[in-house]
Amino acid sequence: MSITVKDIEISPFRMVRYLFKHMVILFWGVSLIPFYMSWVFASHELIIAPSWETEFLDLFLGFLVVGPFLGGSTLLFNDYWDYDVDRISKRKSEFPLPKGLVPRSTVLKLSIAFMVIAIVVSLIIEPVFAVIISICIFLSIIYSAPPIRVKGRPGFDVILNSTGAGILCSLGGWSLVEPLSEYPFWWLVAMFFGVAAIYIPTTIIDHDSDEKKGIATLAVRLGTQRAFYLGLVCITMANSAVMVMGLRNYLITPEFVHMVWPIAVLQVFFYWLILRKQTYKNVFITIGGLAALLTIGNGLILLYYTGHLQV
Repeated sequence: MSITVKDIEISPFRMVRYLFKHMVILFWGVSLIPFYMSWVFASHELIIAPSWETEFLDLFLGFLVVGPFLGGSTLLFNDYWDYDVDRISKRKSEFPLPKGLVPRSTVLKLSIAFMVIAIVVSLIIEPVFAVIISICIFLSIIYSAPPIRVKGRPGFDVILNSTGAGILCSLGGWSLVEPLSEYPFWWLVAMFFGVAAIYIPTTIIDHDSDEKKGIATLAVRLGTQRAFYLGLVCITMANSAVMVMGLRNYLITPEFVHMVWPIAVLQVFFYWLILRKQTYKNVFITIGGLAALLTIGNGLILLYYTGHLQV
């Protein structure tokens, strides 16, 4: 059995692989890290030993909802609407959809199916969590689809992504364990600016294709250099928020800050060092390197918070 796309026969297995490529698994971490960290803050557990107990099942299903279903649907839906832009994009032109290897209708249907599954599964887990996921899905729709298409509204594109991945996914992880009224509010500040610092380089790397197609992203409106400086401010704000929280004994302690402050400084320095020359390669290095450094820093926070790291 095979699927014919523009006179090309493609096996179902290869079609699944093509669609999975559009879901960009690394992107899921932007939402999964805030989700998981907040779950740890609420549960005071690094991870629950695998079992079919309710707590583990909720966390496992939550990972599926926030990762492949929410993250996957967001990217598939965006790629459907960005078809014309991606055909001339240096970053996306070799993806299956712009190359005509995947029907656009298939991408749209799968994205909608994942959105529905995300809502249904989240309802099984926790009603408050389901409301949060529904809001995230709504934001992903208005980000990509006309007539609103927030992606083309500079500034709002950054705010929407940072709110969805940084704030709402953080609240989602917490809601599986504790009421939202008890959430440590200032951690949301760090998550908001951290996600913004990762998102802004993506607008820089897509600047040329977006500009040609008249999509006024942040980088198109400000120019790549000013967008870079805004991203630098965001990563500085994110790390400053964490340092202030620690010095005020809020989630973490001054002793922990004294141990990890070089990592925070390195994140800011790395961002400035690589992205000040905004080549295609440098932007990719920045996104990957910053994600790695943020993962290390956040991992140390979780280890310390749960008592697995002594200072």
